[in-house]
Amino acid sequence: MEKRQDRMDGTAPARGGGLFPSATGLAVVAGAFCLTVAVLLALNYSKSRPAQWAAPADASPLYSQELNCLKARLAEQPGEETLKEEIRLFDLGVRQDFFRRQDFSRRGKVLLFAGLALLVIALKTALSLRPKPPRPGEGPVDRTVDSRRKAASRASVGLVGLCVAGGALGLFLMPALDLSPPAVKAPSADGPAVAVAGPPTAEEIARNWPRFRGPGGRGVAPFDALPPGWDAPGGGGVLWRTEIPLPGFNSPIVWGDRVFLSGADETRQEVFCFHADSGELLWRSPVVVAAGGRDGEIEIWEETGYAASTMACDDRRVYAIFATGDLACFDFAGKKVWDRGLDTPDNAYGFATSLLVYDGKLIVQYDQGGDDDDQSKLFAFDGATGELVWQRIRPVASSWTTPIVVERPEGDLLVTCSDPLVIVHDPQTGREVWRADLMGADVAPSPVTARGLVFVVQPNESAYALRVDSEGTVAEEEIVWIIDECIPDICSPLCTEELFFLLTSMGTLACFETETGAMLWEEDLDGEFNASPSLVGDAVFVASIDGTLFAIDAAREYGERGSAALGEGTFCCPAFAGGRMYIRGETGLFCFGEQ
Repeated sequence: MEKRQDRMDGTAPARGGGLFPSATGLAVVAGAFCLTVAVLLALNYSKSRPAQWAAPADASPLYSQELNCLKARLAEQPGEETLKEEIRLFDLGVRQDFFRRQDFSRRGKVLLFAGLALLVIALKTALSLRPKPPRPGEGPVDRTVDSRRKAASRASVGLVGLCVAGGALGLFLMPALDLSPPAVKAPSADGPAVAVAGPPTAEEIARNWPRFRGPGGRGVAPFDALPPGWDAPGGGGVLWRTEIPLPGFNSPIVWGDRVFLSGADETRQEVFCFHADSGELLWRSPVVVAAGGRDGEIEIWEETGYAASTMACDDRRVYAIFATGDLACFDFAGKKVWDRGLDTPDNAYGFATSLLVYDGKLIVQYDQGGDDDDQSKLFAFDGATGELVWQRIRPVASSWTTPIVVERPEGDLLVTCSDPLVIVHDPQTGREVWRADLMGADVAPSPVTARGLVFVVQPNESAYALRVDSEGTVAEEEIVWIIDECIPDICSPLCTEELFFLLTSMGTLACFETETGAMLWEEDLDGEFNASPSLVGDAVFVASIDGTLFAIDAAREYGERGSAALGEGTFCCPAFAGGRMYIRGETGLFCFGEQ
């Protein structure tokens, strides 16, 4: 009778009391903890394995594609002490990272086992304490007592959750959990540590051909003479020729033993990597529309195509952009590092501006539309991650020019040309430094620099020389000189400290004094030209649309060195590196030089 009364007035505790909610809460927290640790272990495992797309089948856990690339560079430069030190430090970083991940794996497994054990115990306890529903006639439960029980349960769950969260926090704070490789640093004689493996040095860039028209966009080869036999009958100077899988009008770029091109049609966009010594296609990687990209269909002009923009690279990554606005980054083994889709370009002739890498940043001049609709933009993306570093809206219309960087002790400058403005920016921030209102419609020739001057071309009208250290808005009287003869519509100018060359699409090549703009000579070549002239030693090299190659004296008087037939047409500028010349024809990639 007494037990019955207890049930009726609610003073007798239900089966399990407040322990059932505590056990249930503990099971939930333990399950979440186990899931968190499992995910972190999986991430750690994936980052600890050699990359399967680059590693040989028997690669050890310490395999590093980047380290192998450094060793390959050392084989080419065996006496380079700085490179040796970089390899030692990088190897140390790889090993430290490997053993740190191993340590985390061991600790994580222990924590995961403990969490699973706690989860099992909590689940079993909760099942054994699960309350049964009240029997008929037992009466209502005392709400005050029930409220106290629930409060006690919540407190116990909170306490358990706090303990488990503390354990998880301890896990996160363990040094072994750092999933990003440490920045390997070399001791400096002056005290502070200095990070290694930064952007390539100026000397490294000068030895390669990392962008449209090579270092600085100047079109100047890093050696003193054209490869022997380039003009031999029957292609006697051709070291190799390789078919290019997809069409494109972009020019080759070269870094070390890699030659890069892109190609595309209405259904495919791809990046190609060839071996510089043999022409072997080492890899080809597709570029698809990135998330948030194309917002409409595009019309492609046949003479521009889907892949007119020349790629750019540094010593570890290569970048490509297509007429669709799709932008992608790959490492030298062909693995896509990042991609993004820019807005569909509003460009009557199709997007053709080439890329530029500066101080670890990818610069994209994305001109489109009119000069008053805020469609044109200048972007700087982090080369390693694709994250936006800075962006500037440009008050200009569509253009097909490629920017250059002018190096100065006072700070480098980024020079851009479009309708109607030449705008010079700080390449680190995008801040405008000065501008000149000189351009008109359909600007295609890119700027060049020499003697502290910037040279720009308004197609079919005028070429201008402007001082690099100008300020604000350049007034007409501040223009150093103006040329109004033999003005190109497509080809970019070529200059040395003494001579300035212009090539029209109809084949008129003219030479001027760099300092004064005075004409020295002009000559009509046999052919039509889209490719800009290049300088190799003391020779100007040009290639016509039908594939005729010319070498002209880079001198104050005209003289022709020789000519040759490529065997197929070309619209692209040649690349020069390692004593060789690489030319993209309509369907094939040619290499002139010696093995």
